[in-house]
Amino acid sequence: MMNCPLCNSTSFPFHKGSLGEYERCDTCKGIFLLPQYHLSKDEEKKRYEKHNNNVEDPRYQKFVQPLVDAIMNNCSKEHQGLDYGCGEGPVVSYLLEKEGYDIDLYDPLFYDEKTVFRRDYDYIILSEVMEHFNSPKKEFETLFPMLKPKGKIFCLTELYHENIDFSKWHYKNDETHVFFYDIKTISYISKKFKRPNFEINGRLTIL
Repeated sequence: MMNCPLCNSTSFPFHKGSLGEYERCDTCKGIFLLPQYHLSKDEEKKRYEKHNNNVEDPRYQKFVQPLVDAIMNNCSKEHQGLDYGCGEGPVVSYLLEKEGYDIDLYDPLFYDEKTVFRRDYDYIILSEVMEHFNSPKKEFETLFPMLKPKGKIFCLTELYHENIDFSKWHYKNDETHVFFYDIKTISYISKKFKRPNFEINGRLTIL
């Protein structure tokens, strides 16, 4: 057993499968793959490069449309955004920039532009990103201080709930997905970082 990489609380064995062993936190209820089963950075990059990264693909665009709509409903073109962990094909930024939005890109493997960490943002985009966080505590401690006082983080990820059979859950089968959240995990993050008015709507979470 190890301590939770989000809240540092005690965890317990939860599942053992083809990709490795998972534990679940007793406090924030996050589920995580033990570090010895994580891919190396080179392996991770090769895995991402196999994704469909064509920003012109209508299926890819449709998948992220709820996130794009949420940002357009909450933020204006004058607001500055950051697409964090944007990957090789930053489709959310592509769609928003077509509408006149100004968005910086950051990805540790594909857009490693560290100047973004010296800026403040009205909103930060995490499109299918937070489930890849090896150290979610460190990541969120970096991201929330980068927001302006009324800034928000817009997240697209699948949340776990008790009606899901984890052993059959497709979302865990991506070997780069190492940390999973449920509503209690989101609630922990909201309290920890003083974001009391968080919203969850299906795959979309706004913090």
